[in-house]
Amino acid sequence: MKTPKADTRFDLEQQDNGLWNVRDNGTLIRTAITLEQWEAIRGELERQEKAVTDAGKTTSRVIYEKAVRRCLTDDAAERLLSGDMSATDDAGHDLISDECSRIAIETDAGKAPRDWTVTDVSKPVFSGDIEFQDNEGEYQHFVVIATKDRIAFGGNCNVGFIESGYLPREEGETLDEGLAEMLADLETYYNDGAQYTSRIVFNERM
Repeated sequence: MKTPKADTRFDLEQQDNGLWNVRDNGTLIRTAITLEQWEAIRGELERQEKAVTDAGKTTSRVIYEKAVRRCLTDDAAERLLSGDMSATDDAGHDLISDECSRIAIETDAGKAPRDWTVTDVSKPVFSGDIEFQDNEGEYQHFVVIATKDRIAFGGNCNVGFIESGYLPREEGETLDEGLAEMLADLETYYNDGAQYTSRIVFNERM
């Protein structure tokens, strides 16, 4: 029979049905879970605390929630913030950790963090992939999803599409023209620098 690891912070109490309750310094935080579920939850708690430590901030939950909502879809964010560790994979968690650091740096610098809104890709008019080779010989690959007003680009994880940026579509512009403009701006981003792009809107995870 599996037994919980010794811990000076968390107390685990076994119920008659074999499941466990968990207390954090005396405060009940989880009920009726398996030890496997607790190990996953504890791992996520450690991720949150590490993200905040790396960012040098004490307001961990506020920063973490903001980062989660920027990086994930609404449904995945709600699941993760409710303790569902399967809401994203390791790549998603790494993006969230990076975003925590970025928010903290912006706050320390006295700047209001940029409001990042995830594109609604529930009704795409096009989806595909683009890839190009930059001047350093590295291949850059993006998943592309176009809607009526945006062409979003990013990558996929186990919960779906994670957006890195988008190109606002202009009136009268065809999809092919928009894709060509986006590709040109992405090539400029990687070859010349972000400051020389003209139309794409992107976040600092790129």
